Amino acid sequence: MRKPGRVLVNFLPAMLCLLLAAGTATVFSACGMKEDGTWMHCHSTQDVVVLCALILSAALLFHAFFHQRILGIILNAIGVTGAVLIFLIPGTVIP
Repeated sequence: MRKPGRVLVNFLPAMLCLLLAAGTATVFSACGMKEDGTWMHCHSTQDVVVLCALILSAALLFHAFFHQRILGIILNAIGVTGAVLIFLIPGTVIP
């Protein structure tokens, strides 16, 4: 039988990614619309960060449902790599 704390630990990375996506889309939005009605590049960067966070969250949810050791290692490696890439998107990948 699974311990309740272990289930929470399995869902925590996915929930943090969803929190990142929600925060980036709402509270910590990058920029608004220009006076002529077009969007600046920072808005595109914000959309890319939200999309990457949602994809990463979906990948990390698999780890919560499938309990194979090698799959967990692979998905955790994807999570770490994805987190580093999301960190590098604003300013490095998209100037």
